[in-house]
Amino acid sequence: MTPASIVRGAQADGLALALTPHGTIKVAGDRVVLDRWAPIIRGSKAAVIEVLSRHTEPMTADQEAAVRAWLAHIHETDPAAIADVLERCQRDPRARAYVLERASEIPAPAPPRMVCCGACKHFERTSYHPNLGHCAQSQPEPPAGLCDTDLRRCDRFSRRGAGG
Repeated sequence: MTPASIVRGAQADGLALALTPHGTIKVAGDRVVLDRWAPIIRGSKAAVIEVLSRHTEPMTADQEAAVRAWLAHIHETDPAAIADVLERCQRDPRARAYVLERASEIPAPAPPRMVCCGACKHFERTSYHPNLGHCAQSQPEPPAGLCDTDLRRCDRFSRRGAGG
């Protein structure tokens, strides 16, 4: 059997074959079918890995976004390097799996801290009420405006200087 026919045959019998990020083969499916195919796959392991690495699905938009997020997280800004990583992930499933695994480890951004609007340099008081104002950074606010004692989560907060 050729390596390609091994892959096709195993898949036709209901097995799912995939490469792991470490370059090994992961096989899932019915135990009886798996037991029948395991020695055949093991006997041509390197060639089956080669076949699996050539037959890759294109990256989805979500996968590309995750790759780009990881590159931003590691502060990669060189357009040539970014293009190289994207191209490699497109054609090499092991590289894609590695980068997607790294991307899944990016910590979620911390929520903005609670701040007082009146202490922010972006708080602009209204002329019609001494305690109301608006955010100059276009943050969402109630129709009447923000109260200078409001506590809100804001990622655009910038403490007002001593003279402000």
